[in-house]
Amino acid sequence: MRLSLRILIPSFCLFFLPNNLLALNNTPCTATTLTVSSSCSYIYSTTVGANYSSNAANFGTPSCASPGSPDVWFQFVAPAGGSVRIQTATGTGTMTDSGMALYSTTTGACGSTGTSLACDDDSGSGSMSLINYTGLTAGRTYFVRVWKYGTSGTGSFEICVMSIATTLTNTICSNMSPICPGSPTLYTAQAAGTSAPVGPNYDCLESQPNPTWFYLEIDNPGLLSVDISANSDIDYALWGPYNSLSASKSACNSYPTPIDCSFSVSEIEQANASGAVSGKFYVLLVTNYSNVSQIIDIQQSATATATTNCSILLPIEMSSYEVKIIDQKTSIKWVTETERNNDFFLIQRSAEGSIWETIGVKKGKLNSLVENSYEYIDENPLLGISYYRLKQVDIDGNFTFTPIRSVINDPVLDFTVYPIPAKDEVKINTGNQELDHLQLFDLLGEQIEIPFTQINGEYILPISALKKGVYTLVLTTGEKKINRKLIKS
Repeated sequence: MRLSLRILIPSFCLFFLPNNLLALNNTPCTATTLTVSSSCSYIYSTTVGANYSSNAANFGTPSCASPGSPDVWFQFVAPAGGSVRIQTATGTGTMTDSGMALYSTTTGACGSTGTSLACDDDSGSGSMSLINYTGLTAGRTYFVRVWKYGTSGTGSFEICVMSIATTLTNTICSNMSPICPGSPTLYTAQAAGTSAPVGPNYDCLESQPNPTWFYLEIDNPGLLSVDISANSDIDYALWGPYNSLSASKSACNSYPTPIDCSFSVSEIEQANASGAVSGKFYVLLVTNYSNVSQIIDIQQSATATATTNCSILLPIEMSSYEVKIIDQKTSIKWVTETERNNDFFLIQRSAEGSIWETIGVKKGKLNSLVENSYEYIDENPLLGISYYRLKQVDIDGNFTFTPIRSVINDPVLDFTVYPIPAKDEVKINTGNQELDHLQLFDLLGEQIEIPFTQINGEYILPISALKKGVYTLVLTTGEKKINRKLIKS
């Protein structure tokens, strides 16, 4: 008799193991590492399978968002400047209300005592959490704790850490920086800085400490509405419209009464301009009245109907870019109007438009608000059709490409003129190439009309009537001109 053996696994095991596998970052020492970048690069996470510890290895109990539900941990290394934004979002997850806390530790390691730096409940999208923080030590590791609001429940969510600019060059009007409120701008405002210069009409702004200047361009018309928020008192003034960026800058020292202005004690402001027209420019001044180092957030209001042109945020604004064949060489010329963090250009060439080789480098101007001209000569271009583009590279390694340009480089036409010198006639061998034009010029540049005949692929010019001396033949085929010397004996 054959016996069968059956093994029964308790049902709690079937669920317990997979859930633990979902939340491997259940403690500070198993924290998931977040990469800090200049834009928000979300990663997916979950608290499913995690548990809650009120102390969490000497990190203490969070001070906000009703802690008690299972929490998970993250870590990141503070960027240069020490200012970050940490934000959570529902994204592709199920969590719609999160709590989040930021910690430092005595040694930067997960096992040492933690100190709570910030705690947030609903500052992000919907009821999700968001923390803006300045003053971190560059290169040091910090920890982030996330949980679902309330004393129970789990869910999935997305999280990212962004670095925020701390070195400001737009503290004077002529150095105003581009913004596109539809793509939020974050920066760390200066404290104990200078005031905005005398000249413009600041209207309601009784004082203008720690100024930052911005410009924007209207894309689609309507109501321009911009939210400006921080942790402490800020103010603003808005001028416009102007027909161009240059017009906006040229008026820096004599701006009239602002079209909108606020000198309230609020840390949340909203600048508005009704009837904004496509292509027009506006200038926004934000002042940090509180005089504390803080992160200021500028973004489009939910009530806005106008949209702004985000292409002005590109690292360069290029006014011209051309590629031409000149004397069997390729000339690549381009002109920039503005440059922001522009490290260098790579000049790239391709025979078919898909596989590219770098043939040259031109150093950029880093940050510039004046016109700059560049040229690169390809001394040995490909024969036939070839394609060119520029790869613009920022100081942080990000890059953009220009549109592709194509040119046609015909082989050098092998036209032979003989005999030299000649007395009665001269022959021109074009190698079976058809001439569109044949012109003769004397040393003074005067054109001489002369008949010619074509026999067996050669052009024959009677020159017995010409005076002795040196002449120039200009032979044209297509868009190419070839000069050859003729000597009459």
